[in-house]
Amino acid sequence: MQHELEVVNPFPEPPPRFKLFSKENIQALQLLRERTNTTQHGDLPAGTTQQDILSDQSSIPDISLLDLEPPRLDWVLEGGAYYCYSDYWTIQNGHPFLPSTHLETMFPKLEADQRDNLHTMLRTILRTYYVALGSITEHSLLDVAATPVYSDELDYMIGVALNFQKCVNDIRPLQAQETLEQVLIKQLQDRRQETQAIHNKCDEIEESLASLKALAAKIGSSTKATAIEPTPSDVKETSNDPLSWALSVE
Repeated sequence: MQHELEVVNPFPEPPPRFKLFSKENIQALQLLRERTNTTQHGDLPAGTTQQDILSDQSSIPDISLLDLEPPRLDWVLEGGAYYCYSDYWTIQNGHPFLPSTHLETMFPKLEADQRDNLHTMLRTILRTYYVALGSITEHSLLDVAATPVYSDELDYMIGVALNFQKCVNDIRPLQAQETLEQVLIKQLQDRRQETQAIHNKCDEIEESLASLKALAAKIGSSTKATAIEPTPSDVKETSNDPLSWALSVE
């Protein structure tokens, strides 16, 4: 189940071998080279093993520490490829370039907008394909007279296809620049919308505070108007019974 999930994942995790390059294993490899006085990619002394040399260490991996060293660059340059993550990777570009071939460059000048050139070459490829297909259907493949016809058309179609590829590769920096500009414009628009939303929220809060302030002032004024004022009869003081007057005021 885990293998199936890694297959469908567009960004799969590194292989389990990647976990072997831990800090402890790299330090053990350095200690092994120091004790054997050997250089990188060199063999250990005859009759010795890494377990014997690193017997005083607490943990020694079961794998060969020499496999953790980087690949030999001279072997990679000699073979023209290297093996990594269960696949072979070539160090030389296998796509032919027009300057290195006998084919003619149809659009040597780089233009900002290559859409017209690309459409022209696409129509040329389709027309050449139909011409070559017609020559094949009219004559047998064994017909010597028809062979130069579709052979020349196929060579010309290959040349146009390589020119098409060159134009596409030439406009990739412009495409990346345009994409970056669109991303920056989108981010600027989002920032402006967020800023406007913050300003609108601040206006709503200010309106709410103003309405609350007006309501508080209205409640305070009505409270003062309805306050009970003592009547003259309530504050009338009698010199004969001060206690009764005080009780009546309460």
